[in-house]
Amino acid sequence: MSAFKPIIKRIGNGDNYIHLVSIENLVDGILKAGEKGKNGEVYIIADANPIKIKDLNRIICKALNKKVPKIFAPIFILRFFSIFLKSLKPKIDIMTKNRYYDISKAKKEMGYKPKESNIENVIRSYSK
Repeated sequence: MSAFKPIIKRIGNGDNYIHLVSIENLVDGILKAGEKGKNGEVYIIADANPIKIKDLNRIICKALNKKVPKIFAPIFILRFFSIFLKSLKPKIDIMTKNRYYDISKAKKEMGYKPKESNIENVIRSYSK
């Protein structure tokens, strides 16, 4: 384990959404696509609802019995530094922009019904 512990654990206020997909929902979506999907069509498979980054951060911390970080890096400061460090911009975008998707086509055409996933159990299983 590293002695280095980053002070900043999150970029931005965490109000942006990301869309996760549990392995169970992914496998179910793949099977549904094989059974009922139309040839050549693209179907988006994800969990039922997106989650805010700050809520995901809270869930992860709770599952690992860690304190939820209170300090976050303001986006405007990081954008300023990205002028000089071009490699920083894509990382800022990934961590601060909304990334959620419309899964209604998979639901309608294939009967895809994502189950509610338990993120805490997944985290606990990987942290053992």
